[in-house]
Amino acid sequence: AHLLSLFDNVNRVGFNETNYDQILRFESQEGEKVDLNESVIAQ
Repeated sequence: AHLLSLFDNVNRVGFNETNYDQILRFESQEGEKVDLNESVIAQ
């Protein structure tokens, strides 16, 4: 919910397949994907 308050059009986030607490990308409601240069730790 916090990400949605920062970025209006975030529909989902992509996590690392082995380190489940690392966010690797954002996906918009239209299906556009934005890969992050560095992973973000989800808390």
